[in-house]
Amino acid sequence: MNGKDTFEELYKKYYSAVRSYFAKKAPADDVDDLTQQTFLKIWAFTLTESPIRSYKPFLFACAKNVLIDFYKKRANFISIEDLPAVFEIKGEGDFVSYAEMMSVLSCLSYEDRTVITMKSDGYTSREISKVIGISASAVRSRIQAIKNILKSKMK
Repeated sequence: MNGKDTFEELYKKYYSAVRSYFAKKAPADDVDDLTQQTFLKIWAFTLTESPIRSYKPFLFACAKNVLIDFYKKRANFISIEDLPAVFEIKGEGDFVSYAEMMSVLSCLSYEDRTVITMKSDGYTSREISKVIGISASAVRSRIQAIKNILKSKMK
């Protein structure tokens, strides 16, 4: 079977499952784009004629990597206006300046920014844990640590 036939078979068989995966883990507006990015990666790989032992795990590993990349990129674009409310941070007179918040965010790691981005989007600790690959309790601990960092820096 050639790469094109393999890709068409994978697309027909797994498109709905990959789309459902993203529907559970990403904002609704981004589901189709993430699904498309995943299948573009699969298309490029099937053209290399490299052997794949098991297609389904390979496909979902690609989907997971696309999702991680999505949140890493998004962590750099966190909404500064939403952050104080999400983490119950209060500056002087309940006002937190953009410059102050950018200063604080710059000291956080990519993973921490991913966590706070997802938290600000309303994801649960369990959902966040599945995306970044740590336990839900570790996510809750990390959120508490981030809150403490943000509160201490905002004093």
